[in-house]
Amino acid sequence: MAASRITHLITSCTKGKHSQCGSMPELSIRSGQTPEEAMSSWAATIKRSQSASPVPALSLYAGNHWSTAKEILRTTENLELWVISAGLGFLNSRDLVDAYEATFHDLPFSHRQWWRELTNTFGKE
Repeated sequence: MAASRITHLITSCTKGKHSQCGSMPELSIRSGQTPEEAMSSWAATIKRSQSASPVPALSLYAGNHWSTAKEILRTTENLELWVISAGLGFLNSRDLVDAYEATFHDLPFSHRQWWRELTNTFGKE
């Protein structure tokens, strides 16, 4: 019997999220903060805001491209859906997460520096 190949679909997070509660932690970087300092503060914010009922990443994100990604996942065998998240790093769509608000757009340092800090802090083992 031949082993089934798995296809990996990688997509980005979205600003639109289905929030479990009214407020979400929001990434805020102070002027002059280094990427390391900003990540330390963000990680503490995420830890403080963890809820008792996180949801799969698949259920968190909203919007047109997420509807398309969900449909592809639903209709394609042997597919793993992954998310490049500006706030939580590289996520599998089944990972349990809480709602948050973060974007790569307004970073005062390079996206590469932020991604390095994200993966060092929240990276997959």
